[in-house]
Amino acid sequence: AHVKKVLMEQEDAALREREKLAQKRRDEKALRREMHMKILHNDPTWVLKAQRAVKLRDYRERSRKEKFAYEMKLAGMYDRLRSRPLMLEHAGVPQEQVSSKGVPADIDEGSHSAEDDLDDSFNVYDFDY
Repeated sequence: AHVKKVLMEQEDAALREREKLAQKRRDEKALRREMHMKILHNDPTWVLKAQRAVKLRDYRERSRKEKFAYEMKLAGMYDRLRSRPLMLEHAGVPQEQVSSKGVPADIDEGSHSAEDDLDDSFNVYDFDY
């Protein structure tokens, strides 16, 4: 009976020792994890890498938005240009008679100006630009 009691106490002591070691290992692991996180948060290279990635992403997004806005403005300008009739068409000059320079083909440069050929009823303010 006495031997059994001593053996039981030894087994209990060994079990407590193993549990102590296991708890110590868990505590050390948690401490290592915590230290690693603190090192990462205090490491300037890690922070700079993260900041660089964020700044690069923001720059690309801003650049994409600016390019889109520019293309939309350009498309709007082209639409306004296409919808606006030419000045000579306002004056009643047929498109076939207008040269590539936008001047009626029958007008001799220097003899008289294009304004001389305009009708008196033509008024610039009648048109919505």
